[in-house]
Amino acid sequence: MQRIRIKFSKGPEVKFTSHLDVIRCFERAIRRTDIPVSYSSGFNPRMRIAWGPPLALGIESICEMADMDIEGWVKPNAVLNKLNSVLPEGFGVIDAKLDSPTAPSLASSMNRAEYIAEIEAADAAGLKRELEEILIRQKLEFVVKEKVVDKKPLLHGLSLSDDDSQVKMLVEVGNRGTLKPAEILGLLKEAKIKKIKRVNLFVS
Repeated sequence: MQRIRIKFSKGPEVKFTSHLDVIRCFERAIRRTDIPVSYSSGFNPRMRIAWGPPLALGIESICEMADMDIEGWVKPNAVLNKLNSVLPEGFGVIDAKLDSPTAPSLASSMNRAEYIAEIEAADAAGLKRELEEILIRQKLEFVVKEKVVDKKPLLHGLSLSDDDSQVKMLVEVGNRGTLKPAEILGLLKEAKIKKIKRVNLFVS
């Protein structure tokens, strides 16, 4: 048994594709290749692929991840090339590398995500003040499933780029909870959001 971790991009062409449809898309792509992915046992066998945290609709990414369990031995670079030859436009495998089959699952080992939002700000100084105020707040409360949840502990970084064109966010994902970039950006009055992209996922 071999495990290969792939990193892939989700471009503007497919940014409104749901997490479930992304999974289906990759499964179809694998079936079109000779990659010997492992299947679960039972009445309805499924490909043994573990996925990273879902990406919200409308957000692009250059860092999505999945762990594929492989029967036998395949070079990671061969997996990368075979998938890229059949994936639809908008998806692209950026990297593929070996990982231990006994390592913690992808979902349980991820804890933070970095996002960049391209923005337009008529008042950059006002936007900077808004970001600073968010950082010094004692609480950031949002309604989640009819409950008010304080997500301030899930915010690890928030800043404006030097040219005032991007808001950078470092937030928690995983077992402790998830802070969505849209929740932070929804607090800003001085910025018009043009595009949001996930640029890094951190594995502990």
